[in-house]
Amino acid sequence: MKKIFSVMSAATLSLALLTGSAFAAETPSTKASASIDYSTVSNEMIKQKLIEIANKYDINEVIEGEDLEFIKTYGTRVISVPQKTTSNQIQAKAVTDSVKTHKVKGSADNDVFAGSIKGTLETALGIWQNTIEGDITTKVTSGTPDSYKTDVRIVGYGVVGTSGTYIGKTVDETYTSGWTKSKKKSWTYTLDRVFYGSVAYLTIDVVASVSGEDGELEITSD
Repeated sequence: MKKIFSVMSAATLSLALLTGSAFAAETPSTKASASIDYSTVSNEMIKQKLIEIANKYDINEVIEGEDLEFIKTYGTRVISVPQKTTSNQIQAKAVTDSVKTHKVKGSADNDVFAGSIKGTLETALGIWQNTIEGDITTKVTSGTPDSYKTDVRIVGYGVVGTSGTYIGKTVDETYTSGWTKSKKKSWTYTLDRVFYGSVAYLTIDVVASVSGEDGELEITSD
């Protein structure tokens, strides 16, 4: 999936909530891309561009210019909602004022397999501590599987530097099920993880893989 959680499936959160970062300010990066009009291109090209940006920058590296505007336009913006977490839940989950649900879906086929992925991921984003959880099901409609694997990559962008004036990449985590043996036509990966960093925008990419005696199929989220 590529969503940056469809691409990961992609306006600014008040930076007043995110000041006080523990990292020193950095000089703005010179890696920004040349201006391109993406208003008429496909979702697949947008997803690929988001991945390109995520791969280009290091953690806590400042992002400016075209790349930052692209993230603001096509990344998932953090949306503040009333906090509903109980005192007991706070101990197990992120202390959060932002919860976002990300729908995951996609399909693919080749000479060996045809299949699809579908599921829901929920991110709970706090000032520093965050959680991601949910289920992603891979279904095979053609072919004989013997193992499955699902990878979820989450990339977050937020305030970097003690001045609180720059946006940079603050999170880049990939969670994987590893290859799991199963001959069933359907297999579900359950994710429940904690990650850390200030996040104003995020992208989520999901890639599910199916393997059998005759080959493999990779399915990415829309």
